[in-house]
Amino acid sequence: MGSRVDLDGFLKIGQIIAAVFVGGAAVWVSLLQYNTNKMKLKLAMYDRRKTILQVTQQYLNDFLNSRDFDLNVAIKFRWDTADSKFLFGSDVNDKMDELFKSGLKLDLVNGERNEKLKGRNIKGNPSQDKLKLIR
Repeated sequence: MGSRVDLDGFLKIGQIIAAVFVGGAAVWVSLLQYNTNKMKLKLAMYDRRKTILQVTQQYLNDFLNSRDFDLNVAIKFRWDTADSKFLFGSDVNDKMDELFKSGLKLDLVNGERNEKLKGRNIKGNPSQDKLKLIR
């Protein structure tokens, strides 16, 4: 009878050790999954930020190298960088807003210049007073 009690005690100890081992393995796997998901999030954020950086670089390239800046380029820039408010701080978003407004101003100035070059003044063009307000 003594060997039976010892065997039951060893089985209980074995079950406790197995449960602790399985619990430890589950915690270890969950920590690995947590770290993997954290890295996936960083990678996704990097990809989205990189896309916005590339759009901004293309916009600046168009802005600086184009004689006739098109309003559609500024609108496309605004549309393509709409997610930046969730990905960057207010300092970057303020600069993007400033770039967009500069594009609008440049389009306005180009429109005025083109109309003056053509030698005619079409109704609906902003007056010089309005132009001074946005400068």
